[in-house]
Amino acid sequence: RHPDRPDRSHVASGDRDPMTSSPTPGRVVGAADFAVRTAARADAADLARLRWQWRVEEDGERGASFEAFTADFASWWTAHADSHLAFLASVESRRVGMAWLAIIDRIPGPAHWLRRAGSLQSVYVCPTERGRGIGACLVAAAVAAASENGLEYVSVHPSARSFSLY
Repeated sequence: RHPDRPDRSHVASGDRDPMTSSPTPGRVVGAADFAVRTAARADAADLARLRWQWRVEEDGERGASFEAFTADFASWWTAHADSHLAFLASVESRRVGMAWLAIIDRIPGPAHWLRRAGSLQSVYVCPTERGRGIGACLVAAAVAAASENGLEYVSVHPSARSFSLY
């Protein structure tokens, strides 16, 4: 154990430490008619459905069946729970958007052994719900989580359509 590596005993039981635990539902932010929160493992099917809708139904990507993708997606998230935080947007009981924050370990330096950054990925809002600020709230939730986790910076690779969001 390197002496510059942080002691994680300060992480409260309701908080998520991406290095040692899995996500739990977090604080809710949003407008009066929608909410954004940290996704829980139980949300895997909703997150897979949103990813499928975006990549297959909107962009025409082909590959696995929906059922196989949903099962594989849940397994992938379980395997990557320590490095990927998901955020979920809801309007009433419908899940309408998502964003992911990938936490990346950077090369250690002599002065700072633990160096981490984030990559904001897969920000998506259903077409019928766009233009209401849901995407901005998803981004804000991911950026707040990056700050809470002490990430040095967050990178994003926006599409031409989403460039103004960032």
